[in-house]
Amino acid sequence: MEGFGICIAMMAGWALAGVAGGAAGIGTGMTALPLVLLLLPPEDVIFVTTLGGFGAAVHLVFAYRRAFRWSDMRTLFAGCLPGIAAGALTLKFVPLFALQSLLGFVLLSFLVFQLFRGRIRMRLPQSPLAGAATGFLCGFASASVAIPGAPLGIYVILSGWDADRSRGNMSLFFVFIMGLSVLAQAATGLYSMRVLGIGMSCAVGSMLGQCIGVRLGRGMDTSILHRFILFFICAAACMLFWRALGL
Repeated sequence: MEGFGICIAMMAGWALAGVAGGAAGIGTGMTALPLVLLLLPPEDVIFVTTLGGFGAAVHLVFAYRRAFRWSDMRTLFAGCLPGIAAGALTLKFVPLFALQSLLGFVLLSFLVFQLFRGRIRMRLPQSPLAGAATGFLCGFASASVAIPGAPLGIYVILSGWDADRSRGNMSLFFVFIMGLSVLAQAATGLYSMRVLGIGMSCAVGSMLGQCIGVRLGRGMDTSILHRFILFFICAAACMLFWRALGL
């Protein structure tokens, strides 16, 4: 599959992932990742996922713009800036198999945390150090492997925020961090016109899918969707480790 066909397939796949992620409130990029891994060469995966994730973030910040709290996020914003710089440099100089392994580890860690989250009773103190450290991890993960949602999701859960507060804070942080990651990756000369075209198709698909998903999620039980998303995260992690090992 080449050119226009790949753009259409990726737009459709990201739209479906957006419906699931918008309804469940999490996981559009992680749900779309298995399709990205199947259709694209390894060297394009992270760039396309970053662009698609940015499109998803733009929609989320519009959908949850009234629930954002600046006081919750100041230290996260501060910490993410050096993290993005470190992640972009890592993406430029670290071998591909190592990045694939890192991305697989991030997804696997998030999956394990989600599976056992009901048994976790600890709460993370709202300190500047914890916020800055989490911001750095999110920035690094965003610019290097295009998955900032894993460390941020764990931080949000351990912070004990309610659903609206979590979605509002995460939405604005995502659009900020993914936007800066796109700029940092572009500044290092890593984008080609082909990657930009496919990535923009993913961004449009994710926004359209999430517009539908957010509306569907308001009146339905999303527990099945959560399990569906976790399945795709598990599949993506397995595929990444498989590729990293050269199998």
